[in-house]
Amino acid sequence: MKYLHLFKLVVFLHSSYMVLGDEVENENEPHHHRYSPSDGTFWVFLLYAIGLSLLAAFCSGNTQGLLSIDMLNLELKQKSGTEYEKKVAQILLPVISQHHLLLSTLLVGNAFACETLPIILHQLAPDWLAILISAGIIVLFGEIIPSAFTTGPDQLVIGMKMIPYVKVLQAILYIICYPLSLLLDYVLGVHLHQRYKIKDVRGLLNLHAQDSGHGNNAQLTKDQMQLLDSMMEMRKQTVMKNCKDIKKVFMINAEERYSSDLKNKIRIKGFSKIPVYQGQNKDQIIGTIQAKSILKLTAQDYGRPLSSLLQMQEPLIVPKDTTMLEMLMLFQHERKSLAFICDKGKKVQEYNTMNISNLIVEGQNNIIALIGLTDVFEEMLDFEIEDEDVHGTLRDYPRQRNKYTELKVITEEQEKQGKGRELKQKLLS
Repeated sequence: MKYLHLFKLVVFLHSSYMVLGDEVENENEPHHHRYSPSDGTFWVFLLYAIGLSLLAAFCSGNTQGLLSIDMLNLELKQKSGTEYEKKVAQILLPVISQHHLLLSTLLVGNAFACETLPIILHQLAPDWLAILISAGIIVLFGEIIPSAFTTGPDQLVIGMKMIPYVKVLQAILYIICYPLSLLLDYVLGVHLHQRYKIKDVRGLLNLHAQDSGHGNNAQLTKDQMQLLDSMMEMRKQTVMKNCKDIKKVFMINAEERYSSDLKNKIRIKGFSKIPVYQGQNKDQIIGTIQAKSILKLTAQDYGRPLSSLLQMQEPLIVPKDTTMLEMLMLFQHERKSLAFICDKGKKVQEYNTMNISNLIVEGQNNIIALIGLTDVFEEMLDFEIEDEDVHGTLRDYPRQRNKYTELKVITEEQEKQGKGRELKQKLLS
């Protein structure tokens, strides 16, 4: 904006120089005729001067008011503001988006007013008085007051009400300003809308966050800010940060036969979903089984393979460089809460809601880790959820491990003698 003020100052000095130059050239000539209030032409020139002053004020005020409006702020109001704010943004955006056309129109109009005003006043008053009056009018009524008025707290509302008059001025000066705006677009480039980077958004959230207090809709609380900050951080963190090594995950073989020992083992582990692998290779996952479905089986099913008794859910397999945010979107899209991570890079480099399903890997080989919806929530909320349904020996509860150890020492002889039945019931209760 400082260059605009410099431009206006140059225009004013040039017009003043022209008036003073005429005075010097004509000092030996007969006195220049000036109109008096008794002459009707005086009032015509006075109306011209008032009109030019208003034009200068209009152009200067809108140069400050319209060109200083944040386009991003307008777009936000258009999408999430009140009905009135959406209306204001809808009126302002088409005009403000043509930055160079608006700039050219207002500056040409302001230059015309500043150049012509001293010449008009020269017909009504002595040269020195005409310069003083035009300087006072342009600085006070053509710059300071309009700029303060149009950049105040009601900037958007005032700008909206000025748009019809701006369009009229654009139509009048279109033949001059439109080619000039095209030239500026070509030389300087189109004025692009501002977009914040992730670090800028996080900084903006920190500015809005409160140190304490809850329930205030006007500002973000500290907890809200931390949640939003964690969500943005999830775009950079991969699933490998909070996953479980597949070697430490409790799994069962698809050909394993259903038995009381298997049923008791599943009950003690306490997992709601259990991965199922094929053959001797545990990284060849073929699906998951609901633990409650296994526990519902009866003694009549003993000795039969689990694959023939239950229907497995198809596994959700993702690349190892999938981000936590992409993983959350996949869980939502696929309606699943458990996923397997393979030793493979993803093809889709950026998260997109339209192609998020392209991250899913076909095939069951090279599984290296497992991640659940709870793990994603832990990363998002930034604290560990005490969930009993966790895989991996490092996170098993000691009491559950002790139960299983005690249960394993029950020998077949004790079971045959009936001594193990009572101990089993006690351990599993």
